[in-house]
Amino acid sequence: MSKHLESQSAVLVKGVNSFEPYIYRFDHDYENDRFIDWPTVVLLHTLQASAISLFRLLPPVEYTNEVLDKRSIASLIRNIVDTHDVLQMMTNIESEDHFNLHRDILGLYLSSRTNKVQNLVDMKNAQSFYAHTKNWYWSRIKKSPLYRKEMDRLKSGETLFYESRRTRVQSVCGEQGDFVLGVLADLSTYVHSVPPPIWFSTLDEIYADRESNRDMVAVWLRVGNFYIAKGYDLGISMAGYEKSPEISWFLEHHHNVFN
Repeated sequence: MSKHLESQSAVLVKGVNSFEPYIYRFDHDYENDRFIDWPTVVLLHTLQASAISLFRLLPPVEYTNEVLDKRSIASLIRNIVDTHDVLQMMTNIESEDHFNLHRDILGLYLSSRTNKVQNLVDMKNAQSFYAHTKNWYWSRIKKSPLYRKEMDRLKSGETLFYESRRTRVQSVCGEQGDFVLGVLADLSTYVHSVPPPIWFSTLDEIYADRESNRDMVAVWLRVGNFYIAKGYDLGISMAGYEKSPEISWFLEHHHNVFN
């Protein structure tokens, strides 16, 4: 394995292992009504599952003749970034108005998606409840003192985000935000059904397990590890849990995207 990817893979394993005790603690506290914010619990489970799946997609230390599936790795890292952004929304408790607005946005999204799927898959048995709740949540969003015209994009129920990706990235990555946006743009090209980069590669380079591809994935993985760390930190901080030495190392190691 290239030294860059080997290093990032080892860091990912440390992060996953250091957060695993917190997953059990969140579950235990939720079941015993000590931590009642279910969206945070679900999102942290999603983040942890994605991190584990990401590790399983990485190649072994020794080079092989197996496929290095950059497209699946890119998709997972993009999902990790989006999961972090939703988690950041849900843990944004600067004020009661912020808390209520973001929970209403989540309710609108879940109701809209459920309603759409049911109507397309089994219209006869579709539950009208979700159509009504979708409208109810939208009316609450419109009445929020924090409502802005940009939030009209939420009405369709197709997205949770009213802030642009640039705004979201720069709020987390600071001065390194532009570079991270470039990495995310690169990831996006691989998520497409026909990734544009494959047209600029020879046939033996596209998904080959070779150093150039591993080095590319290492850069992506550094961004993924950064967002995983930030997501862990959001959950632990919201719950008020004490940080173990292991998780503290992982979080400090990702104070910035790139050192």
